[in-house]
Amino acid sequence: MVEGITLNEFLENCGRFAEHLKKQEKAKNTIKKYLRDLRSFADFARESGESEITKTLVLRYKEKLSTEMKKSSANTKLISLGIYLKFLDRYDLHAKTFKIQKRTSLDNILSAQEFKVLIETANFYQKKKISAIMQVLACTGIRVSELKFFTKEALAERKIIITNKAKTREIIIPDKIRSLLADYCAENGIESGIIFHGKDRNSLTDKSAIWRSMHRIAKLAGIEAKKVHAHNFRHLFAKTFMKTNGNIFDLADILGHSSIETTRIYTRTTTEEKREQINKIAECFQDERKEFLSQNHGTEIEMKDFYALYLKMKEQIIEFEVILRNFKEKRPELLNK
Repeated sequence: MVEGITLNEFLENCGRFAEHLKKQEKAKNTIKKYLRDLRSFADFARESGESEITKTLVLRYKEKLSTEMKKSSANTKLISLGIYLKFLDRYDLHAKTFKIQKRTSLDNILSAQEFKVLIETANFYQKKKISAIMQVLACTGIRVSELKFFTKEALAERKIIITNKAKTREIIIPDKIRSLLADYCAENGIESGIIFHGKDRNSLTDKSAIWRSMHRIAKLAGIEAKKVHAHNFRHLFAKTFMKTNGNIFDLADILGHSSIETTRIYTRTTTEEKREQINKIAECFQDERKEFLSQNHGTEIEMKDFYALYLKMKEQIIEFEVILRNFKEKRPELLNK
């Protein structure tokens, strides 16, 4: 049995694999990502002087990825490779993904106050387009690629219909956002079509241009650039929705998630928020203790006194257990009476 497959065979079937993904209704960007990851692996094989794809080569590639990027990023490449090998009926050559401990907290998340500062800064510098985009993202929870569904016609309907990854969902346009976009359209002479269009009125503004505009505003506002990106506005929407509504199933529908587990990622609190919550609980217990002491003792007893009492009682319990055990061993018949 041949241990692996030739590099030529690996490359020749990429086109057939792309057609297979299209039939599965995978998004264009998803297909591009798969093919890009496969080319990355093929380049590694060539640089290694290998003409055959073997399990050993795949494991070496995995080791190389671990030294160049985060495990989460490496896993996406390993998954792409694994799916392709399964398509070739050679899944035996795949490598397992890295184990990553699930995080219970999120850091570098944009706060509501920081969001307000961003909008005020954008408006102050007359950057109305990026101001409107950030407000739409934060108030609807859509992905940046879904901005194309915000059209002049949708404003009249007071909702947008999003079709993405073979799924369709309806997003209500908040009255505040509808009014904001109506003014934006009037000021910029937009009578139909995509509101946030690029040079081509039939296509959305380039994502990289949106990203650069956000970072410029972040710098002017004095907010860390790593906090200001399109997906963080989606996190902000999810957290705010859960605070005001609390129904995670409704949130999943709005965000377009098939799994509640995916939605839970967006509702996690930051480490600092968890610290504040825990401190509040501690303060609550302290207040309860003070109230108990004032009602039952009149004066507060120091915590060290409670601890000393606890230790003394613990010693007495241990002594009693020793006595009881000795008694059982010597006079078991008395215990049965």
